[in-house]
Amino acid sequence: MEEDLYFTVKQAADAEQKIKSSRFIGRVFSIPDRDAAEAELARLRKREYDATHHCYAWRLGIGRRENSRFSDDGEPAGTAGRPILQALLAAEVTDALLVVTRYFGGIKLGTGGLARAYSRVAAEVLARAGRREMHLLDSLKLVAPYELYGLVQHQVEKFGGQISETDYDQQVTMRIMVRKSLVEPFKMQIVDASDGRIKVEDRR
Repeated sequence: MEEDLYFTVKQAADAEQKIKSSRFIGRVFSIPDRDAAEAELARLRKREYDATHHCYAWRLGIGRRENSRFSDDGEPAGTAGRPILQALLAAEVTDALLVVTRYFGGIKLGTGGLARAYSRVAAEVLARAGRREMHLLDSLKLVAPYELYGLVQHQVEKFGGQISETDYDQQVTMRIMVRKSLVEPFKMQIVDASDGRIKVEDRR
């Protein structure tokens, strides 16, 4: 896998299964950070206050920046939150919150049955959500003469990047977002193409 490639959910989705009289409702959301995950959980708990459990797992970032959390929300330890997290890991999805809500139907499933139920619903909702390909981006600062602004635009487009900020002064100062794996080739290309007249600085 490319070093800057990762996947998140393509869209929010839900799935419901009835297992031995209990209703299991899975929902998955794309989230940018932990605060968004906590806010989504709070909204769900408020809306479905009468549910028996709201078990969940979320995962953020990749590699050394990866962070995750899960909760059994009162179910026997290891039977809900961890299987939900394992579903996220198996799907190679991050920046996502997956919640499985249970309405108890009166028949106990046992620890093995619970783990299978939560895992099954989590896998189904992820399949419905699909995956979206994403790339880690690095930020660069470029300073260019006005007459080379078109060259910058062309090279940024060629490398699949984007100009996120532009400041017009004696020269044009830009903030450029480029895929992490393409930063060094981009820097070499932009300097060579401008005969060194465009200055590039890392700006993380």
